[in-house]
Amino acid sequence: MQAQPLDARVLPSDSPSAAVPKIPAVVVSAHKGGVWKTSIAVSLAERLAFAGLRVGLLATDAQQDARARLGIRPAESDIVRVPRGSGVVAAIGLAGPAAADILYRRPERIGPADAAVVDTAPTPRGMRLPGTLVVVPVADEDSTRNNVAALLGLPENCRIVLVRTGSRMVPADWRAEVERIVQAVGRRGFRYLPTPLPPSDAIARAHAEGRSVWSLARRGAVKSFLEGIEAVASIAWRHVGRSGDPPPAPPSGSVETFIPGWDDDDDK
Repeated sequence: MQAQPLDARVLPSDSPSAAVPKIPAVVVSAHKGGVWKTSIAVSLAERLAFAGLRVGLLATDAQQDARARLGIRPAESDIVRVPRGSGVVAAIGLAGPAAADILYRRPERIGPADAAVVDTAPTPRGMRLPGTLVVVPVADEDSTRNNVAALLGLPENCRIVLVRTGSRMVPADWRAEVERIVQAVGRRGFRYLPTPLPPSDAIARAHAEGRSVWSLARRGAVKSFLEGIEAVASIAWRHVGRSGDPPPAPPSGSVETFIPGWDDDDDK
């Protein structure tokens, strides 16, 4: 005689795909490492703080790279507040489901916050936080395939920004790649940064030393990188409920004459 399965009763609950964070959140996520994900997350969190916001930076990867790039040492407290202009970045290291707990259930854990930026580990789970603005760095064909697979599980109430990184790809070729990604995922709500973010040794050095990239001289690849972050920040500014486009001006930094073909080696 065969065993008879019991009829399961579904308990009433909210639909996970309809959940909205209690802190407006931007998630920087890619299903591959080495695509400048953390550099984008830290620079974006700083940019929103310079606009006057209290930003929670949630570092969910095991290395806690986001905190290190703000100059925070491993031995420092769980939450370190780093002033940036009239705002502040509150950086917290998290593991497991703790980020979801803060965003959807206990935002008071990081204190007063106007917005959150989440730096995720390179896993598909990073793109499964509902009600968020998801910034997806894409570096090559391999990362495109991985990201498409992860984006298929994205909750319906997420918005998506695609950013090409680590390559000086021709904008027309990048636009064609974006169209392929959109068709493969089969959903609306995509936006993309039309100009790829170039690799920059100066950006990498600043983050390795825990210095703000917004203090760097605006020339060459640094200028292009910060212009891209500025464009993403304008979208994030509206996502977190702030009026006006763009947000208040970023810190001025310094402006230097850039000579193409001569200065590139020092700033690529």
